Amino acid sequence: MRDPAEPSRGKRRIFPGLLRAFFGHCYVIIKYLFAPFKQAVYIPYPGIFICAALSIIPKQWRPASITLDQFISIYETVVFDRRLVSQTGIPARILFAIERRALEAADNIIVDTEQSKHYMTELF
Repeated sequence: MRDPAEPSRGKRRIFPGLLRAFFGHCYVIIKYLFAPFKQAVYIPYPGIFICAALSIIPKQWRPASITLDQFISIYETVVFDRRLVSQTGIPARILFAIERRALEAADNIIVDTEQSKHYMTELF
């Protein structure tokens, strides 16, 4: 039987996964900055953090067109589906702000259904 005071295995795995994702996204952004062709860029899912990072780069270094594949909302998954953080907490607010900034920075956003399009339009 598991001790209730001990964190669950799922929660213990979050930090290494977040670290891997952070460094992976940093690597992609650095590779992008040194890439010769920057007219248009396609950012596959889950590219919210990459798109948000591109939004803070000066305009002359950004691509002319950003297409973001937004399969599902990271914010919705973390806050509502998995309930990893409270909706009113600071981590949820930060995640919401990052996702909103990324969506505003993208010139084209790809979603899988019309229902997803309407839901994300209302949410963000």
